[in-house]
Amino acid sequence: MLQQFINRKYELEFLNDKYNENKRELIIIYGRRRIGKTMLIKQFIENKKYIYHLCTLDSMEDNIDSLKNQFSIITGKGYFNDLKSNFYEVFKYFIREIESDKIIIVLDEFPNLIALNHGIISIMQKIFDELMDTTRLYIILSGSSISMMEDELLSYKSPLYGRRTGSLEINGFDINNIKYFYNSNIDDLIKINAVFGNIPFYLSLIDKNKSIEENIKHKILKKGEILYEEPKILLKEEFKEPRIYEMILRHISLGHNTYGEIVNGTHMDRGNISKYLETLVSVKLINYILPLNQKRRGIYEINDYFLNFYYNFVYPNLSDLEINRVNDVMERGSSRDINTY
Repeated sequence: MLQQFINRKYELEFLNDKYNENKRELIIIYGRRRIGKTMLIKQFIENKKYIYHLCTLDSMEDNIDSLKNQFSIITGKGYFNDLKSNFYEVFKYFIREIESDKIIIVLDEFPNLIALNHGIISIMQKIFDELMDTTRLYIILSGSSISMMEDELLSYKSPLYGRRTGSLEINGFDINNIKYFYNSNIDDLIKINAVFGNIPFYLSLIDKNKSIEENIKHKILKKGEILYEEPKILLKEEFKEPRIYEMILRHISLGHNTYGEIVNGTHMDRGNISKYLETLVSVKLINYILPLNQKRRGIYEINDYFLNFYYNFVYPNLSDLEINRVNDVMERGSSRDINTY
């Protein structure tokens, strides 16, 4: 479990420093799924007075009911469960009860509430402006949808612009930290990085007692394993048109790196494909690299080693992998090919 927090010293210190300021806080934490946001938050709130709520897409009423129940427990006031109140009013009653008490409220996967009611952002602004001024309430809004977190909470157009007291983008590990997941020589660590990438959760799935090839076979190529399904789930959670983004990523992984090559490979309209490429860049799944001293003719590269590996070695073989022909795929994609990759 401690491995999840390798290289998270700065983030924990930041959150604790804010906690020790003894004033109202509104912290935004974001980063792609599996990056370790929730584990970081749970490490931070340990041994502190807190309410943790995982926002769901069930309904706004269900989310409010869950919060009312937790407010009731932490304050010892049973009337919360009987309230017929909206989100703002429930917070108003809660803040009235806690007065100057120091409590952390975590609203994890906050974009789910935005999807249910876009007005929740303005409601959070109202809570911060009208209810929290004299409190020591510490609110964390966390989310995996990078595009939604940046556009809806961090941009200057957001109702929360100027209200947040801090923000953290959680990134993956560098290669120096991968040795804690697969303790081997530098060549093997480079291979692990090239295949599994730098996402803590992906790295935590590696079996230290097996070879890299065996880990690929059993952790990535085997139908039903988490990493076998991960790219599709990632794209479905982040985008409204995952099929189009998957097609673009596939062609970039094949070496179609220029704008023209991507257009020709996907057969998409030149006027439409730009917005998809811009979105992929904005959520940091791809990079746009310009040659030195040039403003045009850049190239696109996948900014995630695991996704690049997936679209090179897994995606083209899905038909075989779906009927469990893992050994056949491994033989075709020999160790030599993987080492070359």
